[in-house]
Amino acid sequence: MNKIEEIVKDPSLTVAERIRRLHVLGLSRTEIAQHLDKRYQHVRNTLVGPGAADAIAATKARMMNDAKAPDGASDGSPLSGTPINAPSGSQPDWAQELLAEVRQIRDLLQQIRDDQRAM
Repeated sequence: MNKIEEIVKDPSLTVAERIRRLHVLGLSRTEIAQHLDKRYQHVRNTLVGPGAADAIAATKARMMNDAKAPDGASDGSPLSGTPINAPSGSQPDWAQELLAEVRQIRDLLQQIRDDQRAM
């Protein structure tokens, strides 16, 4: 079974989590909607709605965490297995940088929305 099929058939994942995981894998919104038998609008709302950027970043981090190295490496690499919800400062640098970038993008998008409303 390939990664897409695993995500689509995993009963432990919510629909929103499936959408985010397929998005992280690089599938288009249309492809995600087809794989999950959902409407395009449902997929879009999950990926661009309030809090979506943080949720996608957390999903990406969970997926990296799930792909642990078999030898249990703990060097702070994406395969080190450090939980994303670990106390601040104990997260590896890559996770802190990723979350900081996602928050910057979220803030920029919010600024753009505010500017558009002001027009």
